[in-house]
Amino acid sequence: MFELVHGTLDHFREALEYALAIPAFSVRLRLACLWPILIGLETLLLLVNNDDWLDPDKVSKIPRSNVYRVMAYSVPLVSYVVIALFSWYHMRRGVAQSTAR
Repeated sequence: MFELVHGTLDHFREALEYALAIPAFSVRLRLACLWPILIGLETLLLLVNNDDWLDPDKVSKIPRSNVYRVMAYSVPLVSYVVIALFSWYHMRRGVAQSTAR
């Protein structure tokens, strides 16, 4: 699974590059691209930390409150490329550390 996770991280990186290529004044379009990336990264982090990921009773799904949190903190920061990249690298590092165990 960890090999697939690293491939997925590469896809998320490419998606982030695409989202950040959208002009900063197109806030709603940029957010529409960034939200699935950020939510997907948090879900991926839950998945790699779930030792019973094949068990259907142990679902790797972020709670709705986390979705709202991602949406809330990303709105004022959507125009700042540096902050988006920092958030990406922070989440990626968390996933990478979890896969290294």
